[in-house]
Amino acid sequence: LFIPFAVLLLWAFRKELFGDKPGLKKTMWVATKTVGIFSFAIEFSQLLFHLGTFQISDLVYNTLGGTVGGLAYYIIYKLDIGTDKFSFDFIVRSMLNSLVEEALIGLFLMIYFCEQWED
Repeated sequence: LFIPFAVLLLWAFRKELFGDKPGLKKTMWVATKTVGIFSFAIEFSQLLFHLGTFQISDLVYNTLGGTVGGLAYYIIYKLDIGTDKFSFDFIVRSMLNSLVEEALIGLFLMIYFCEQWED
């Protein structure tokens, strides 16, 4: 989940974060830092509101997913430079589309199983 999140985040704020040309180290650092903070906020809210369990492994794996997403963003960005056949925006929009579809399917499945559980 955090791989496409990192790619979409870096794509949406590419000018603000990197200027004209993102470097590998800066891309990986920004993705890791941002996803790590976001993941910590999710885990802490689970602990605070008793909605789940605070697990360090989730924090580590989510942050690692953000790092992989930063690497994926950098690779896609480098492949996109100077080519007309390859569209970075198309790939990111496809990822966004599939992420929304997965979220909607998950929501419908959750509603379905909650209704089944009540019976």
